[in-house]
Formats: sequence, C-alpha cells, structure tokens
Amino acid sequence: MSIKELIINKVNAINNPKILKEILSLISIESETEEIYRFSDDEKKLVFEGINDADNGNSYNQQESDKIISKWFEEKSGGLLEH
Repeated sequence: MSIKELIINKVNAINNPKILKEILSLISIESETEEIYRFSDDEKKLVFEGINDADNGNSYNQQESDKIISKWFEEKSGGLLEH
C-alpha cells in the first residue's frame, strides 16, 4: 500500500470535524505556494540562530532528525500516525 493510500485510509476513518479541518488546512497549503513568503524579524532571527548552530556543529544527522520529527508528529497527532 502506498503512503497516499495509507493517508486516504486514515482520513476516511476520522470522524472528528476538528481534526479533518486541520488536515484540510495542512493540505491546502500546497496550493497556496505561489505567493512569496516574507519572514518576520523573529523568524529571521531563528533562521540565523539555526545557521549559527549548524556552523558550530550543533546539528543532527538525517536519521536523528527523522526520529525527532517522527516523535513530534506522533505526539501532536494524538496517535493518528500509528500503523
């Protein structure tokens, strides 16, 4: 089963309108990418902090990053990502 099919199956099983609305918001972002995004001063500061961290060796490899992101998604999704 493809990732797309897994997502469709999970979404079809959701009956909570709040979660469905959030999913719609997330997938709607893809169609809104034609507009140029302007960073706020706070966002610019955070980006530069991240660049400085990377320059100083304070970074994660791909495997570590994937693990951190998966854990974050799992916590935020309330278990919706369980297989």
